[in-house]
Amino acid sequence: MPKSISKSQFNLSRQCHKAFHMYRHRKELLAHSERQLKVMQSGTEFGALMQQRYPGGVDVSQESAKFYQRFQLTDAHLQRADRPIYEATLSTEVEGVSLMCMVDILVPEGDGWHLVEVKSGTSAKDTYIADAYFQCFVAQKKGLRIKRLSILHANNQYVREGALDVQALGTLYELDLSAVPDITAEVAGLQKIDNGAEPELGIGAHCNKPYECGFKQHCWKDFPKQDNVFELLPEAKAMEQVALGNYDLDQVDPEIFSGKAAERFQAWKKGAWVWKQEEVDSFLGGIDFPAYYLDFESINPVVPPYDGTRPYQQTCFQYSLHIQQAQGGACTHHEFLARPEEGDPRLPFVQRLISDMGRSGSVLVYNQAFEQTRLKELAQAFPEHADALLSINERMIDLLVPFRSLDIYHPNMGRSASLKDVLPVLVPGMGYAGMEVADGGMAIDAYLELMYAPLSDEQRQLKREALLAYCKQDTWAMVKMVERMERGVNDSQFVSQ
Repeated sequence: MPKSISKSQFNLSRQCHKAFHMYRHRKELLAHSERQLKVMQSGTEFGALMQQRYPGGVDVSQESAKFYQRFQLTDAHLQRADRPIYEATLSTEVEGVSLMCMVDILVPEGDGWHLVEVKSGTSAKDTYIADAYFQCFVAQKKGLRIKRLSILHANNQYVREGALDVQALGTLYELDLSAVPDITAEVAGLQKIDNGAEPELGIGAHCNKPYECGFKQHCWKDFPKQDNVFELLPEAKAMEQVALGNYDLDQVDPEIFSGKAAERFQAWKKGAWVWKQEEVDSFLGGIDFPAYYLDFESINPVVPPYDGTRPYQQTCFQYSLHIQQAQGGACTHHEFLARPEEGDPRLPFVQRLISDMGRSGSVLVYNQAFEQTRLKELAQAFPEHADALLSINERMIDLLVPFRSLDIYHPNMGRSASLKDVLPVLVPGMGYAGMEVADGGMAIDAYLELMYAPLSDEQRQLKREALLAYCKQDTWAMVKMVERMERGVNDSQFVSQ
């Protein structure tokens, strides 16, 4: 019996017919990234929480792990129609092709049903609407009377006060039932693709839109790891070259480079540094001592964990601070890492930060938009500390600027000016390889584990040590980067431009 086409397979077919065929016949090649898996997990957790908006229901996915039984169980619940059904597993046949889906929530409504598609995003995106339309089509073909069709997404205007209000946490976006498309012809076309040879389709922009394809790792396995078009060109332009079969930089017409990309390309051709001494000296001259090298870490979960916070609001839980009294002098280190068991970390974070920061001297950060925005938010949350927090913003200098402006650049940095890409090139031997927490995403995961995971005292201590080491590395990296900038072009490896 032919395998059913699910909602995810149908959507994948709209992104790439080759990926659809591979899913059907070579699924073992599927490899979602860690980021994709975390997004999926977050969506699953939000969906389970939104079931509480429709209490008293039955979760079909918990009743059986076997799909054929879930179909039968769902049919029995549909017959009774006396309670909401979570993860209702539906199947129908269209032109001899079996379609199936798992509806997040089906709610009895009069003589029909309200179909609710739950999404952890904060708006009704086109991809979400397409999901809901597919499920509604399957349900209607099965014979269900769908009276309402909605997307239930996170409400980013909800501010938590006290116990979590699941009614306010989500918001319903009503869809027009008359707009549900008839996908019969499209399904018939998919049957032909499924039964035929694997389509020949090259790599390109479709591999990332609307989502990064789970087969990208396989399809891009022969793409050059170095000196490729993504290293110097903006993604859209790089994808245009990929579509033309131009993967290596030396295959590309130099005329397509403009602006900063042209500067990067010239540096790549020479294999040399760009070091604009006058601009670098101007930047360094703007640093007033004592200098404070500062970095924040924050979480932004869909479910606000503390009073006064909203879905996806950034909540600072950690900082690292290196203080240098004079140019080239020794540094003292200060740090803060909240203990989740003590509740909302923001006020302790603010109080400790203010005590550590002093009243004068430049505050160096990397990508100041992040730290400045967090300080403004904290000033609003704790107005009694607003003056002290906002005064830190007034002293802030963005170490990103000379690298984003290409005052300092090396081809090994690619087209990224991120700290993780600049540091090992500017300061050889420094980086994050081998660290248990090696980037911001891992820091978020580690702190959420401290908040929610059942860890032993030893595991908890190791997580804390890893977080402290990571954040400290960020600010120490900035100290060493400034030291390297102060050395100028005296080292023979640099080429003044």
